[in-house]
Order: sequence, then C-alpha cells, then structure tokens
Amino acid sequence: MGTDELLEQGLSGGSEGGRRLLERELRRRGISWSLDELERVFVRTLLSRPLVVDEGSGFTAEEERLLRDGGMGADRRLAEGVESPAMRSVAEYATLVGTSLSAREAAEAIGISEGRVRQRLAGRTLYGIKRHHGDPHRSPWLLPAFQFGEQGLIPGIREVAPEISRNLSPVTVERWFNAPNDELIPEDWGGAGEEPVSPRDWLLSGLPPRRVALVARYLGETP
Repeated sequence: MGTDELLEQGLSGGSEGGRRLLERELRRRGISWSLDELERVFVRTLLSRPLVVDEGSGFTAEEERLLRDGGMGADRRLAEGVESPAMRSVAEYATLVGTSLSAREAAEAIGISEGRVRQRLAGRTLYGIKRHHGDPHRSPWLLPAFQFGEQGLIPGIREVAPEISRNLSPVTVERWFNAPNDELIPEDWGGAGEEPVSPRDWLLSGLPPRRVALVARYLGETP
C-alpha cells in the first residue's frame, strides 16, 4: 500500500482498521506514539507560533528564527511553493518526540537506575525535553534518541550536554548534532579524515568530546 493510500485510510475520516494499520507502519519506523498523540503535538506546535508576519521578508518571526538556526537567511529568492521551514520543523519535532526514550527506557539503555537518569537530567549531563501535559513540573522527561547508539549512551555526552543552551529548540539541537560541522575536522585532532563530521560521528569515533562541547557552547550565537 502506498503512502497516500495509508494516509487516506488512517487519518481523519478513515476507518479504525486504517488507523491501526497506519500506526503499525509508524511503529515499524521507530515512532511509538498513537495518531491522536501525534496530532496533539502538531496542533500544539502550530498554536505556539506567533501571528505577526514580518512584511519585509514574507516569513513569520518564528520561520525566520528557524531559517537562521538552519544556517539560512529569510531570503525572498526561496522559490514560492517550497515547503514552509516552520511546517518542516513541526514534522521534525513530532518525529523527535515520537522516537525519544522515556526515563525508564534510557535507564535500561545506559544500565543505571531511573532515579540516576533523573539526577543526570537535573544536572544536565543528559539532554532531555519535557512532554507538556498541564503542569510542566509533572510532565515526564523524554530523552532524544540522537544521544544514544547501539551500545547505549554515546561517549562524551556527559561533557557536551551541559554546554547546550536551554534556549535552543530540540529540533535545532538535533539538526546540529547530526549535521557535518566545519569546526569538527578529525584530521586536526589526530583522527582520520579531512572532511567535516557531525558532532554525533565525532563522539562515536572516540575523538575528544571537549571539542564538541566547545562548539556546543556557542551554538545559536550570532557571529
């Protein structure tokens, strides 16, 4: 069954069987949330967007921020009809949340207690986000999957996580963590390769985490 047919059968107006089939396909791709939960994430994110449009660029203030975070300016030369950066961010956020680990799952992956995971989240030696439902203090922690590998926690996260600003959106952090960075050239630090690598690949290669921590410290700052 094709993607369009899955969506038609599974989303609003679709049959219960269609919704179950679509949720099963999402689980196969690592997203464990129900369609209702995903819809709430999408709507909540959209409602958090500002209403005022910057007439100079044609983008909302939120879209301009997202463009800057992605390394682009709010440029009129972007072709009309291209997918909205803000809408793309909504989809990325939903995927990030849907594939994140709970505190219990993270504890099992790392091999420590759930209480210790919460201590490390409080001490910011793990990167976590809150899944808000009412009182944020009672909202459960979610740990984005980008800081985990096949062997559990990626080496060096303890040094890097505290340097990530609380003001950055989770989508911005995930993009940065997975994208090649000109400040991370393995050859310059005794590694193999003269091309930039992502913070994730740098840490997985066993290169010094202090370099990634330094780059993270200035993430989001305007030169």
